[in-house]
Amino acid sequence: MAGNAIHYWERRRLIYNLVFTSVVLVQGIASGTVISRWFDVGMAFAYVVLAVVANLLYCAAHVVDVFMQLSNLRAAWLENRWMLFVTGTGFAALITYSFVSFSLFE
Repeated sequence: MAGNAIHYWERRRLIYNLVFTSVVLVQGIASGTVISRWFDVGMAFAYVVLAVVANLLYCAAHVVDVFMQLSNLRAAWLENRWMLFVTGTGFAALITYSFVSFSLFE
């Protein structure tokens, strides 16, 4: 079950990270910020730390997945776990959007 969870979630991590990268780039371009602001050492460090934290939080899906596979709801879970991925990625993208918007206008 752990192998099943790892296989499922790790195959989607690239999509998860592409969503974050897209949010940062689109928000940065749409706000018209100067490119030099993007390369500020403090901001670059903050984005790297946030990317690491986001990926650590993504690992929580593995725990939920294994727990659900151990329950009586395993069959339904395997068919519908994509909803956790979509909801979690959307929520995380919203948080990323809020952070980027705040950091660009401070």
